[in-house]
Amino acid sequence: MLCRDCHKAQATVFLKAAINNKVTEMHLCAACALKRSERHAGEHQPHGLGPMGGFVKELMPSERKPLACGECGLRYAEFRESGRLGCPSCYRYFGAQLRELLTRIHGSSTHSGRRYRDNLSDLSERERGEKLEAIRAALKAAVAREDFEAAAGLRDAIRELGDGR
Repeated sequence: MLCRDCHKAQATVFLKAAINNKVTEMHLCAACALKRSERHAGEHQPHGLGPMGGFVKELMPSERKPLACGECGLRYAEFRESGRLGCPSCYRYFGAQLRELLTRIHGSSTHSGRRYRDNLSDLSERERGEKLEAIRAALKAAVAREDFEAAAGLRDAIRELGDGR
């Protein structure tokens, strides 16, 4: 459908207005819609866009800056094509878009499943040592009461923490 004003460009802005119980439709290209909104700024007439002028400016391609990561320079459009982010900072720069994308794909943007190795890489050496000592004590107690299934699980936990003694 062509623009009502210029009759050249494809109409991308569709407006409906109810004036005197009669519905009027307007089909405009983004450039003509922007011209109308600037021409009728401040007026509250049905044929102008009034408060929608700012919205129409956002539709204009020349006004939009491409969203890009400040660290690696990856553009969001490139991420959409490849499905891969460029660096850890991309998560911060594209945070809102990623949350929206994850919500659309998974129905939620929060993780509710298992975590890799119980986040053991986040433990300090002191915390790791304390955890190992507690597990070793529990292992000795399990062996003393001959609960070998529990002992095997505790042995595996010690291996996960990275201490092979």
